[in-house]
Amino acid sequence: MTDYDLSGGQVVRFEMRPKDKAVSLRLPEKLLEAVRGEAKREGIPYQRFIRMAIETALHRVARK
Repeated sequence: MTDYDLSGGQVVRFEMRPKDKAVSLRLPEKLLEAVRGEAKREGIPYQRFIRMAIETALHRVARK
């Protein structure tokens, strides 16, 4: 691996766990636009961005 320059690489997060429940969520249009914009900037689907934000928030709460 030392023969390869990986400095331009990007961390990729794989989701292996199956999703077995669907949720419908109403958001203000501006908030949804902001979420979609951030997800696009991160290069991930917006629903995955929302799921990751929820997971991050729950991890913070669990540490307290």
